[in-house]
Amino acid sequence: MSLAATAIDEPAPREKVISTMISYLHTDGALVREEAGSALSARQAEVFAPVVAWAEELARTKFVPSDSVRGAPQSEEAVAAIREHLSSLDRWHLAAASQLAGAAKSVLLALATLDGAVTTKQALVAARLEEDAQASEWGVVEGGHDIDAAGVAVAVSAPAVFARLARGGVVG
Repeated sequence: MSLAATAIDEPAPREKVISTMISYLHTDGALVREEAGSALSARQAEVFAPVVAWAEELARTKFVPSDSVRGAPQSEEAVAAIREHLSSLDRWHLAAASQLAGAAKSVLLALATLDGAVTTKQALVAARLEEDAQASEWGVVEGGHDIDAAGVAVAVSAPAVFARLARGGVVG
């Protein structure tokens, strides 16, 4: 319901939503990796490979991964292509993309999920990758990690389902 209300009411101007999403592209979770050579870095490269491949096909240019928390500047072509893609979304899909990007910490993952390049299950794995790696190394904190995982599952799944409904003509 909140996604539908957001799409209908558009509490933030459309261009502001798009600009905000674009501002996170340089530190996108699909592109910022653990230092090369670590097991987590290898897993990130594997899990995010279909997302990056989808984005590179869409943009017809390469995206630059980084092991810095500051990310890496992406090319003007890459930024323009993602901006154009976001601008092409209807209000329903833009609301879903915005929520999913926030939950997954990745604009690219959100768009690839909504486009069907990755499944919702793959998006959930990607969205929780670092947290799950930490939990496997240090242990799960009951009442913490499990609750966070459930919250992310809802925050990732809901926009994906909402977008499928909107695509099928049930919404809007």
